[in-house]
Amino acid sequence: YKGKWKAPKIDNPEYKGVWKPRKIANPDYFFDEAPAMLPTIDSVGIDIWTMTKGILFDNIVVSDDLEKVKAFTQATFKPRQKLEERQKPKIAKSQGFLETAKTLLSENLLAAGVTLLVLLSTTLWCCCAGSQKAPTEAEIRRLA
Repeated sequence: YKGKWKAPKIDNPEYKGVWKPRKIANPDYFFDEAPAMLPTIDSVGIDIWTMTKGILFDNIVVSDDLEKVKAFTQATFKPRQKLEERQKPKIAKSQGFLETAKTLLSENLLAAGVTLLVLLSTTLWCCCAGSQKAPTEAEIRRLA
């Protein structure tokens, strides 16, 4: 045992010193004297990606006055909320399991058909597939 292993150093005759990135002239470069001074923000952008149906956005308010926001909410949100509640479809709450299953099957006929076909073909294959012939009594005695 000679201690901790270290890679042997080999001389490189083409060594030119510590690597530095090349500096390429940039004709569009300018020095910003006041980088913290930004233009006024006068709009809001919202980008939402969702897989859920029925998400709605409207009446976005940005303000530093709480009273103005409350007044805007009372004037726009409450009437809109009542209107949307009246427009929602009425769902029968007394639907049983069979009615729910029937509705789902009628809405997803292709998926239900493919599932049924796969289940039937798998069942037939498992039940009807030919297996090896049954062992004879002589083979059973020999294996025992």
